[in-house]
Amino acid sequence: VLEDGFETTSLEYKAAQGYFSQQPKPPSLAIGCKGAEETFEAAFNACREVNNDWYACALVGTDLEVTDQIIETVAAAVAAQKLPTKLVFQTKDSKCLTTGEATNIFSKLKAANNGAAIGIYSKNAMAAPSLLGLITGLNSLNPNSAFTLAYKKIIGITAENIGSGQLKALKGYNGNAVVNFGGKFNVFVQGTMTDGQHYDDIYCVDALKTLIQQNVINLLITTKKVAQTDDGMVQIASRIASGCEKLKLAGYIAPGIWNGETILDELFPGDALPSGYMILFQSVTEQDQSEREQRVTPLIYVPVKLAGAIEHVTIAVNVNK
Repeated sequence: VLEDGFETTSLEYKAAQGYFSQQPKPPSLAIGCKGAEETFEAAFNACREVNNDWYACALVGTDLEVTDQIIETVAAAVAAQKLPTKLVFQTKDSKCLTTGEATNIFSKLKAANNGAAIGIYSKNAMAAPSLLGLITGLNSLNPNSAFTLAYKKIIGITAENIGSGQLKALKGYNGNAVVNFGGKFNVFVQGTMTDGQHYDDIYCVDALKTLIQQNVINLLITTKKVAQTDDGMVQIASRIASGCEKLKLAGYIAPGIWNGETILDELFPGDALPSGYMILFQSVTEQDQSEREQRVTPLIYVPVKLAGAIEHVTIAVNVNK
């Protein structure tokens, strides 16, 4: 960061410090600069257009520069991306701690059902890049690398002094914060996106979609021809299974009971998924001629059972004297 001309007093340098202070340490960082006459939305779109190798970003600036309106606008632009992209933002607006407020940024993004943004309530100006560093460091598809953001430490970010009622209000808006439990643990809760979904579930789905796309495209590029036969479909299915297996080894996919809709009269609610996933498709012989002439496969279904995560524990201790 210093070699690129940023001073140690700059927001970019301080953000990088917070980002790289997290454990596990994130492997890399890219800094995108906004032109003087450029909007944050335009700068974000330009950064995405120039480089596709990043997954999540954070807005860095003063309170006057990064307003709720800017966060809302950029969050909408992030959600509109074709490539999986996430926005990390922060706010210190006290209205996030009171129920019935429709004007705070969490409430607005919740109303918009924005599943591409995750926010943190914090008075620390470097909370967003620090949370981004935690997310990026944890994002891995190595064996047994699955995680949930709940109860993780964000190094350098102290707990906010908020009561249980205020925390309940914040969670009601799908907001997050670093809080203290029992005077001993300063941890991040709850790890939800602004639409209420858990970040780890979103990451799993994004990773799975990307792996499947890459594997199937790689098959089409490296193979002389994939025949439009059931054997050709099996070739494609094997590449899809490779992506699913990677997520399974990481710990995001696990065996379970399918509770979704019926698929191709082969998978029904209540059926077991012993592998955690299935790959289903109709025979090529049943295809419409028009689809065959366009060299399109029959629709391939990939029902997946997520491993989920335990974040709340109920314990009954019965004592007899």
